[in-house]
This record gives sequence, structure tokens and C-alpha cells, in this order.
Amino acid sequence: MQVRNAAAVIELGGAHQPSDRGLTSLGLLMQLAGTIGVALMLAMAALPLTGRTLASFDAPRCVDDAGKTCTCDPAASDQRSADQPRRSRGGSEAPILFLVAIACVARSVFHRAAGISLVHDTDDGPRKHIAMYTLIAAVHTPVMLVFLHTFGAGLITLLTAGAVLLAWPLTLQCVVRSRRFATAANHRSDAGFEGIGVLLTSLGLIAAAMVVLGVSSMMQHTSPAASAPTLGILLVGGLLLTRSALQLLTGMRLRHNASLRGAVGAIRSYRRFSAATMLLIVAAVAAYGLAQWSLATLAVVVVPTAWLLSAWPSTLGRLCEERAFAADMELDEVTTYGGNDDRGLVSLGWLVLAVAVTTLAFSLPSAVLGGGSWWLVGLAAVELWAAIELVTMSERHPQVVMSMGLFGVVVVLFALWPPANAVLELRGPTATAPEVTLMAARHVFACCVHLGVAIAAILFASRVDGSSTLAKVQLKRSR
Repeated sequence: MQVRNAAAVIELGGAHQPSDRGLTSLGLLMQLAGTIGVALMLAMAALPLTGRTLASFDAPRCVDDAGKTCTCDPAASDQRSADQPRRSRGGSEAPILFLVAIACVARSVFHRAAGISLVHDTDDGPRKHIAMYTLIAAVHTPVMLVFLHTFGAGLITLLTAGAVLLAWPLTLQCVVRSRRFATAANHRSDAGFEGIGVLLTSLGLIAAAMVVLGVSSMMQHTSPAASAPTLGILLVGGLLLTRSALQLLTGMRLRHNASLRGAVGAIRSYRRFSAATMLLIVAAVAAYGLAQWSLATLAVVVVPTAWLLSAWPSTLGRLCEERAFAADMELDEVTTYGGNDDRGLVSLGWLVLAVAVTTLAFSLPSAVLGGGSWWLVGLAAVELWAAIELVTMSERHPQVVMSMGLFGVVVVLFALWPPANAVLELRGPTATAPEVTLMAARHVFACCVHLGVAIAAILFASRVDGSSTLAKVQLKRSR
């Protein structure tokens, strides 16, 4: 964040780059991911208290006429194999599930702490927190692999899980150890609001896609006679879609050069509306759950829901309140802030990097061993290329980002969505197995993330502003 003050001297990170190299936005993303991980894993740890158990990890499989493995109806699979012996885990599953969930909670806590150290000032700096998170991830990964192997996971599943669990810690180590970002952490308080606006817009697009596809899928498999569930789905979907729309508008507003008071005011409005929608959604879920679930199940559902819905607004709120307090403590009256020359695109690069690395680790092992999609691998590779161009703000980044966005839209609509839609068709009255539900959620989530990132890339790449604000800041030059 470059302060418009003639006496201020700021050393920028490089041509067209913010002084903090976008590490503030990276820290915000890591905080969000860590908070979501803690909420979900605590819910999983409390799952045995509800009297429920996880479904079998062995997904139903069938072979078509050509001899290829295909997705089949779990109910039909259960009928065909009714006379075959099954391994029953029963109550022995609960202690193992609890320990694994607690281990995942610990990893998520350190993941979030590393993100906080990238955003806020800490006594020992971000490097120590990131090193601790990497150490925890290195210990946690073998534990998860042993757990998956105990429950009968195959080779492809083990390789994929190991790659996914280690991909981001290794990437983060490469980032913090590079010379390019060695001094960037010292300028975190100089980062502008454009990067936050880009994150708000991009995550808003992803959330809107998830709401539209999720609600439409649930409406297809909800009985018309069941008016209460239908109205509840429409109410919750409408609230989430309205919240996503406000998030998009707030992000667009922050991308323009705004005063500190205007930026903080916009985020406060977004926080207040998010809190209101969270209370309404929790009330709707609680009203439905009181008639359908036990109190323990209701608590396991309601508490993580409220936690997840308040994670991102509270993360942004802490950052903005901290900056507002720091500005009030300045001797000079500082109310107006200039924009960075990258227009927040470096933040988009960090988001695309996280998506690309995770997708590549998830899809490459199965594709190499013959069970995955090479289209997904290709899309992840293109996204990784675009992320590197954005983070380094190369001269060709507008062309690369636009190409990535167009390629992503084509791949999602014509290569990734048809299989996802085929899985959704299995979620009918005769196929309500948890395996199909989880498979459908995974496919839809992947499509929404990649589609949202692609649309954001097209939107921002087409509005790249060539005007420079470097002339507004007195640069430190070494002679």
C-alpha cells in the first residue's frame, strides 16, 4: 500500500509488483483454508457422538460391455452382492476416526498460523511459522496414508493422497526460500486493497457457481410434495447467492483507488450482511434439523456451518481494522491510499497457484496410472504457467492469463462437466449412498473452482490498466 505522502519513501518489489509481492493475499488464502479445515475436521471428530459412521471406503464398481470400469448404481451393487461377505467395522471405527480428525485439526491450525504470520506482524516472523507448518505436514502425511491403507485404499488412492498432502507445503517452502520474496514480508503493511478486491471477486465467482449448481442439483432430486425442504433449499440458496453478489460488488469497489475509510466501510458492510445471512441460514438449518435429527447431529451440522460462513468476513475484518488503527496512529493525517501497479493481479496469481498445485497433485498420479483425466492435468499445467506469470508479473502475463481463462472455460464445459453431470444423475431416489453423494460433490466442486478461476482470469485480463502509479510514489533508487 503506497501512501500518498511526499515524505514517504517506499521500495517496490519490482516492476509492476506490489511491495509485499502479494504475500498478504497469500496469507489471507491460507487463513481461510486453515479455518475451513479446522471446522470440517472438528465436525468429523464429533461425528461418532451422533451415532453415525462413515460409509465404506470401497466404492462400488462395475464393468461395462467393453470391459472398462464404470460408475454404477450403489443400490444395484448392494443387491447383486447381498450374498457376499462384508467387512463390518462397527464401533471400532469411532476411535480411529477421532484420532485422524484431531491430527487433521492440528495440521489446519498450523496452516492457519502460517497464513496469519504472512498477514500480520509476529515476533518471530513468517519463516518460522511456515517451517513449523511444513514439519507438521511431513508428520501428518504418513499418518493419513497408514489410515487410508488400513481401510483398504488402493495404490492410486495412496499416491494421490500423498501428493495432495505434500504439494502445498513444498510449494510454500519454495516460495519463502526464493530470493524474490526474501524481503517482501517486511512490506506487508504497504500492500493495497486491490489484491483483497481480486480475492473477493474471484472467490465470489466460485461461490456463486457452487450455489447455482448445488441448488439446481438438490432441486432435481427433491420431491415436489416435500414443500418444506424445497422452500428451505430455495431460501438458503437465495441468501448465499445474494451474499456472493455483494462479495463481487465489494471486490470490484476495492479494485479501484479508494480511500482507507471507503475501503474499510465497504468491508464492514460486507461483514454485516454476511453476519445477517449467516444467522438466517443457521436458523433455517436448525428449524429443519429439530424435526429430523437428534440434538447431537444438529450441533455437528449447525456449528461448522456458522463457522464456515463467518470465516472469510472475520479474516478480512481483522486485517482492515488493524490497518485503520495503524493509520489513526500516524502523526500525519493519512486517509487516501494509492494503488499498486499490478492492480491486484499478483493476488490472483497466488489463488491460481494454489488451485493449480492442488489439482496437479490430485490428478496426475491417477492419470499416469490410467484412471484419471488428462484434460484436468492439462488444465492444471496451464493454470500453473499462468500463476507463475502473474506472480512474477512478466510482460506477457495478460496474454497468458487470457489464454488460461478461455482454455479453462472450454475444458470445464466440454470435458469436466459431462462426467460430473453423469454422477449427479445417480443421486436419485434409488441411489442415495454416501459414496455417490461425495463423488458428485467432488466433481461439482472441481468444476466450480476451475470455472470461477477461469472467468476471473478473463475478467481481469481484459481490464488490465496500462497506466502506472509509480510516478505517484517517490522510489528509492540506488546509484
